[in-house]
Amino acid sequence: MPVDKSGRVYVVGSIPLLHVEAQTVQEMLDGWRNQQLCRNLDHETIEGRIRIVERFLDHTNEFPWTWTPTMAEEFFSDLRSVHHRKQSTIRGYQNALRLFCSYVSHPDYGWDRVCEQRFGTHPAQVFFEWNTAAHVQDNEQTPAKRAFTKRELQDFFDHADDQVALIAASARKGWLPAYRDTVMFKVAYSYGSAVQRATASADGRFFPQPARAGVRPLRVGSRALRQGQKGIATQTAQRFDRLRLDA
Repeated sequence: MPVDKSGRVYVVGSIPLLHVEAQTVQEMLDGWRNQQLCRNLDHETIEGRIRIVERFLDHTNEFPWTWTPTMAEEFFSDLRSVHHRKQSTIRGYQNALRLFCSYVSHPDYGWDRVCEQRFGTHPAQVFFEWNTAAHVQDNEQTPAKRAFTKRELQDFFDHADDQVALIAASARKGWLPAYRDTVMFKVAYSYGSAVQRATASADGRFFPQPARAGVRPLRVGSRALRQGQKGIATQTAQRFDRLRLDA
C-alpha cells in the first residue's frame, strides 16, 4: 500500500499481502520519512529517528497498533537502569517516538483506517506528559562537564592575569607565553572560537607554524625552490658536476 509525498496512505487495489504486519510497518516508516522531508528536516535527523523507532520495535517485539504506555515505560526503564543512558538521550528518544505515534494515529494520514481494516485495531499515542521527561533545565550536563558560570569565568580570567604578573615579578622566563595564553582565552571566549581554531590562528601569532619553520628558499636557475622539494638534489648535483668538470 503506497504513500504519497506528504505521508498519506492510499489504497490502489485489493492485492493480498504476503507479510501484512511487516509490510505495514515499513509503509508507515516510509510515510513518516516523506512527512518529515516535507517539513524540510535534515536527512540525518530523519534517519536517526527512524532507527529509534526500529529499536523500540525490536525491544517490544510488538507492532505500532498494539503499543501501550506500559511498553514505553519498560523500554525507558531499561535504558536508564541497565544501559545508563543520559537524560538528554532519553528525552531525544521519547521525542522521536512521540512524533511517530502522532503520525500513525493522526486521522489525516489514514493509518487508523488501514489498521482497522487489516488487524481490527488502530495505533494510538502512548507518550504523554505523565510518562515522558520534560526539558526543564537549561544545562543537563553533569557537574564534571558543564559550562562556567559568570563568576567562575571571571575568576578564571583573573587567575590567568595574576599568573602573568607573578611570573614577570619573579624575574624568570615565561611571562610572555603566559600572557599569550590569557589573551587566547579571552579571544576564544569573546568570539566563540573552538579550541582548534583558536590555537591555529591564520596569522601565526599564537603558535609557530611547523610546516614553515626552518625552511630556507633555494634558487636553481630562474625558479625559486625550497629545501626538501622534489628534484632539488638532482638539479644541484648536476650543476655541481658540471662546475667540477669545467675546472
